[in-house]
Amino acid sequence: EAKIYRIGGGEFALLFDVEKPVDAGEVAIRCQRVLSFGGRQSSKSDLDVSASVGLAVWSDQQTAETLVENAEAALAE
Repeated sequence: EAKIYRIGGGEFALLFDVEKPVDAGEVAIRCQRVLSFGGRQSSKSDLDVSASVGLAVWSDQQTAETLVENAEAALAE
């Protein structure tokens, strides 16, 4: 079961459980593919949509704030 939260503006956090950390990367890639598309036309204009992903893995020693900071740092890489 996944949960999605709006952090602000166009930023969202998707939280989900995985067996292994590498599985989180696979989920992130699938999400990015689903959210990114270009060249679609609406009745009024062309639409280009893209998504950037910053991935962080939770540990019990982290706060939620640290988790978000780690995800933002990953996004900037």
